[in-house]
Amino acid sequence: MKDYSNIYTGTKILKHLDKIYSFAKTGFIYPVTVEIDLTNACDQHCLRCTSNQERTHYLSEDQAMQIIDSLVTAGVKGIKLVGGGEPTLSPILGDVVEYAVKNGLAVGMITNGKYLPNHKQRSLLMCDWIRISLDAHDQKSYSISHGDNCFNKVVENIRTLTQERSHEKCTIGIAILYDDFIVPGDAVKIAEYIGADYILFRPYNDHREPFKRDYDLLKILKSDSTSVLVSEFKKDETRNYDICYGSWFTSVIGADLKVYNCCHYRNSPKNIIGDLNKEWFNKIWRKDNIERVLSNIDVTQCPICCYHNSNNNLLHIILKEDIPHKNVL
Repeated sequence: MKDYSNIYTGTKILKHLDKIYSFAKTGFIYPVTVEIDLTNACDQHCLRCTSNQERTHYLSEDQAMQIIDSLVTAGVKGIKLVGGGEPTLSPILGDVVEYAVKNGLAVGMITNGKYLPNHKQRSLLMCDWIRISLDAHDQKSYSISHGDNCFNKVVENIRTLTQERSHEKCTIGIAILYDDFIVPGDAVKIAEYIGADYILFRPYNDHREPFKRDYDLLKILKSDSTSVLVSEFKKDETRNYDICYGSWFTSVIGADLKVYNCCHYRNSPKNIIGDLNKEWFNKIWRKDNIERVLSNIDVTQCPICCYHNSNNNLLHIILKEDIPHKNVL
């Protein structure tokens, strides 16, 4: 069984020392990764969903391909198809994955798994990874977490996808937002049945007590066939910085074609870096635009389970912190 214990440690950014060095020297870089919302539509009603905008936007094929072209030109390394909606509701999903991979981008996708059969499995399996937000261990818990009654369908969709793999390029995992109604041992059994490479337990952003309470119990869960992961970097949300440098390394393109600095602030006017309806990405991604957005952010008010937090703590040490006697290790 392959070890996946380091994929959610929050240290991936250290694999991009060239970007860190360039930013330290010039104060400017193009991002490593950009999230793209192919749509903000979703037909589920998930518990504590943070998406409250109008859900009617879909990127056209021309728009999506132009975005990919501009990201490749800017030197972006990878894209995540996530969104304020469900990416598998987009009819162009498979074509976007194929085009991105053909142009040298790594691709990750987060989905609820309900509509996986609507797309060519061969195209989806070109992703580097696919993570399914299952958030349940049976139909009853799924009804609570997703407001839907398709648990068995989703489980079989994922199982079909894992069985279609003829290689190990595409990592397939499931995520469980942990709450009192989750039976973690049963969730691990579902992951084993599905053939998932890993199962990830993580906290809700605004409801962390069950996760914190049962953290030590989650850490001792084992499986012979599936890696059991627990969000380490979301347990401690200490912030030793006052500027969100992480916003330089990842960004978000919404289904409304606005470019945002952070996935937590889709649809927030003060977090808009620019508008792809008006300019190409490499014209929007300017130092003055990004610094304007970052100057309006109070990091102490950002969500507790912040995507950028682990990156920011590391970047602050590298870029700003004065460490005495740094040359005597």
